[in-house]
Amino acid sequence: MKRSLSLLTIFALGALGAQAGLITSAPAGSTTTVFAGGSSCAPGLDAGFVVTGQACANYSQFFGFGQNGFWNDPPSGFGLIGGSIATSSFTINLGGLYSSVGGFMNYSVAPGGVGSDSVPAGDPTITALAANGTTVLGVYDLVTLDPINTPGGVNAGAFVGIQDATNDIAYLELSDDYIAIHSITLGTTSSSSPSVPEPSAFLLLGSGLALLLARRK
Repeated sequence: MKRSLSLLTIFALGALGAQAGLITSAPAGSTTTVFAGGSSCAPGLDAGFVVTGQACANYSQFFGFGQNGFWNDPPSGFGLIGGSIATSSFTINLGGLYSSVGGFMNYSVAPGGVGSDSVPAGDPTITALAANGTTVLGVYDLVTLDPINTPGGVNAGAFVGIQDATNDIAYLELSDDYIAIHSITLGTTSSSSPSVPEPSAFLLLGSGLALLLARRK
C-alpha cells in the first residue's frame, strides 16, 4: 500500500509540474511590438526591451539564415534581435510577468547541425524563464517540435511562442544558429485563481488512481 501511494504521488507531481506549452499563433488579446531596426549589432535596448547575451539588437542590415533565406537591408528595414554567432544565446527581458510570449522569427540550421558559417551549432531553441531568470518554465527545440522551412525566402518566417497558465513568464531566451526575432508578442491572463491542470495532467492523475486501485485489488 505504501509503495502504491508513492507511485501515485509521482504521477501527481508529474502531472502538476508540466511545463508551459508551445504555441504557433498569438493568443487573443495579445499585444505585439515590432523591432524598428538600425545599424548596431550589440546587446542593449530595443523597443524598450533589455537584451543581454550574444545578440544583434536594434538591427536591420542583411541577416542571413542559410537555406531559410534572409531578412533584408533597408529601405525595407526589417528590424530584428538575432544571434550574432552560430552558437549564440541571448535573453530578452520582457519588463513584466506574462502568460504568453512569442514572436515572428526565423533561424538557420543545416543538416547535421552546421550553421551558415560552417560552425557546428545546436538546434535553435526558445526558452521561457521565470522572474528569477533561471527557473525554466518551458523550453522547445524548434527543429524537432516546430520546424520553420522557408527555403530562399526573403523576410520569411513564422510565429512561435510559449504559453503558461499564469502570469509568470519574465524572460524569453533564444539560442543557437542565428535564430532571430522580428517582433515580440505578449499576453496576460486575468485569472487570479490557481492554475488548472491541462487535460494531459488529468490523464496522468487518472492513470495513477487506476494503478493504485489495481494494486489494492
